[in-house]
Amino acid sequence: MARINVDKRILDNVKQDDIAAVLNQLIDDELAKDVDKIDTDFVDECVNALLEIEQQEDGNFLVLVPLMSSEKFLKKISSTGFSFKRLNAFAKTAVIAAVIAGSTYTANAAVAAVTGVNILGNVSDAIQEKFEDWGLIKGGIEQIEGEDDDDEIVTTTAKATETTTHIVTQETTLATKATTKQTTTKKQTITKPGIEQIEGEDDDDTTTTTKPTTTKRSAPNTTVKPITEPNKPQEPEKPYLTALEAEFDNFKVDYIYGEELDYSGLTLTRVYSDGARKPLSLSECDYTQSVNMNTTANYTLRIIYETCVVTVDITVRPDEDTRGSEICKNDMYDYLLTDNGAYITKYRGSDDEINLDRVDGNPVFAIGEGVFKNSDLTRITAQNVRKIFPSAFENSADLTECYTPLAEYIGNYAFAGCAKLDEAVFGEGLYRLGKGAYKNTAVEELVIGQFVREIPDELCKECPNLKKVELLGEVTEIGADAFSDCTALELVTGTKNLVKVGAFAFDNDESVDFVSFPKNLESVGECAFNFCRSLNIGSLPDTIKEIGDMSFAYCSKLTSITIQNGITVIPYGCFRATGATEITLSEGVEHIKGYAFMSTMPKRINLPVSLEKIDTYALYSVTLRDVYFNGKLVSSISNNAFYAGKRVTFYVYNGTIPLEYAEKNKIAYEIIKEEHKHPLEDDNPNNDMVEQIQGEDD
Repeated sequence: MARINVDKRILDNVKQDDIAAVLNQLIDDELAKDVDKIDTDFVDECVNALLEIEQQEDGNFLVLVPLMSSEKFLKKISSTGFSFKRLNAFAKTAVIAAVIAGSTYTANAAVAAVTGVNILGNVSDAIQEKFEDWGLIKGGIEQIEGEDDDDEIVTTTAKATETTTHIVTQETTLATKATTKQTTTKKQTITKPGIEQIEGEDDDDTTTTTKPTTTKRSAPNTTVKPITEPNKPQEPEKPYLTALEAEFDNFKVDYIYGEELDYSGLTLTRVYSDGARKPLSLSECDYTQSVNMNTTANYTLRIIYETCVVTVDITVRPDEDTRGSEICKNDMYDYLLTDNGAYITKYRGSDDEINLDRVDGNPVFAIGEGVFKNSDLTRITAQNVRKIFPSAFENSADLTECYTPLAEYIGNYAFAGCAKLDEAVFGEGLYRLGKGAYKNTAVEELVIGQFVREIPDELCKECPNLKKVELLGEVTEIGADAFSDCTALELVTGTKNLVKVGAFAFDNDESVDFVSFPKNLESVGECAFNFCRSLNIGSLPDTIKEIGDMSFAYCSKLTSITIQNGITVIPYGCFRATGATEITLSEGVEHIKGYAFMSTMPKRINLPVSLEKIDTYALYSVTLRDVYFNGKLVSSISNNAFYAGKRVTFYVYNGTIPLEYAEKNKIAYEIIKEEHKHPLEDDNPNNDMVEQIQGEDD
């Protein structure tokens, strides 16, 4: 057997930056072409090589090994028009690798174009002489003892010495199809390729074989001293790697966004020249450790051990509907072809009106994220579409009609900013509405089917023409800003099951009313019903456990307020300017924040024993006549916490902060005697229960 010894110093001079620069230049040159002429497969090959460079700090030559089987790549580096000596280090190294690993007719042709050498026709003497002239190999094609010169197999070995590197490309690909089941077990054996002899080929026939062939040649014309000296017995050759077996048992090849790359199910076995078989762990290899798992793409994973390369094709797709789907395109659309039909991922047209029922004969079942965002569309019909993904039509300001009668899924901001869209069309099977789906649109009426249980945040925020909302399902939650600043909104039905209303949900909707205000309401966010002057609330539900700042402010038709046990703080302005004539605070309330009950309408209020702090304007009401401080814990009353009119009277204990506040603000007060209960709780209080009122009379 003969082998070529490539000087390792040559390969060591090839830097990662050099390789990356050339690969990036090849990618840029390809992408500069017209769109329909770009060779995307070639770009993918170069991108995969760049990914490998990022994964390793040294051993950069290995990234070239997979590219040596690429006719496109070899043609690129062989079309420079320069002589070999003028090629850069990257191109020289690539040519050497092609010579050594060249097991196809196309590789031979590409190398011949650069070097002037027909590898398959004159593989020994010419290569020997040229490589020696260039200083790229050590002296001589070595002769292995015991071989017959008249029937010699010309090949390469994976054996390396301290100063030489022997390069062999050994590559296999696990082809991935959309219909491939991930439960199959596959076994691949990678054997060492020889330099092929192609018989009977012409320029129109690029068929190759994988079986090494034998050729006759004369002894090499060289003056280099033979390896074996006459008087010394030759040491037996150490076993070297001849093959790598890869088995794939339930190996995952089809992914969706967000899933992690997983090598479980992969088994590797090394096979040596003496027949020995040894297991190989993935950690002993260089391999692709990460790809972008949030972009629709086909990737090739590479597992590299010494000179062996295993490649595995994987797919990354948006969701379960598209797992393993085929990437397709035509003049107007990019799409994924699935079992359900076409999933549109890109629109390249400029039409004002579109019929998107089918593409290339396939029913369109989904419009992907951002496909028509910021478009000039005015009308679109898509009668088969069931899913409209986030921002699909966002800010298409001229869109007046989108006919999707079967839509079941509307993503976040799908139609947001479509200022002329006056109708929301979707199917009775609608089960998902996304955040802000119809925000800033001209929609006038919204009928939401029975399968929707939660209304998302910002659904119809700032829709000035919206007048009516019908909730046909058992809706339990309305999200933040869902209908805020819908100034024309008059009626919302189906609200009786509401448990939670988010912050600003109906903020500034002065004309809105419910058929029935929810009696099981538990949580009301900040400004949820702020300025809902027409909302017939009546008594505050006794189920409420959480209330936010300004949550019921200016709700004129809230007439009775009872704060139940469990609420310790009355939030800022939460009941400001309501029509409440009755206010009851249960024990446990410790703090009444500013403006909480300002401008309400009660005549009397009984403050609990637990109360400690009252902020500015908290109880600033001109209608108050009697304020009873039932406890002695109050430690802070801010200025203007109460309206200091002549008609209000404080009932206080001696030596307390409320007494000091009354004296300071010239408010009439009465001292509660310790042995008596609150006078307001007695139907006929007598003069013995309180001391003389100080100062003012009616």
